[in-house]
Amino acid sequence: MILKLNDIIETPGSAIAFDYEADFRDLEINYSKPFVNPVHIYGKVANNAGVLLLTAQCDTVIRFACDRCAEETEKEYSIAAETILAESLVSPDDFDNSDIVIIENAAVDVDEVVRSTIILESGMLLLCSEECKGLCPRCGRNLNEGPCDCPPEIDPRLEKLRRYITGE
Repeated sequence: MILKLNDIIETPGSAIAFDYEADFRDLEINYSKPFVNPVHIYGKVANNAGVLLLTAQCDTVIRFACDRCAEETEKEYSIAAETILAESLVSPDDFDNSDIVIIENAAVDVDEVVRSTIILESGMLLLCSEECKGLCPRCGRNLNEGPCDCPPEIDPRLEKLRRYITGE
């Protein structure tokens, strides 16, 4: 969504609110495209003493295969985005300016700000739950459904001790 800022760019204390749904089905995170449902994005751009601040909240339900157990799952997803908007930078190469979004023609693409935040804030793993036990590395059973029948794995460094105890 392109948001025109003409009405607030020169008026400290003013704000423009937005509330809409976006389609992020093409957004890839960790080789997965979990945004199969519309993303509800709402927030505002406020002129605080001449500084434009965009704040947004994004809510949806994502669908993905868990990176530990490979089960297809759906999970509520919510993320907040906040960024400063500027028409230009005094020193564009300064690292302190890396989180400032440059606007052109007094407009900002809210979708792009939100996409960037999602990419930067997403974890490296998409998990069905923090307690996910994953798969057995030998038989492939989903350990969330219960233990597998594989015998316990013995550290190869202790093999001589096992043979001594069992008399083999």
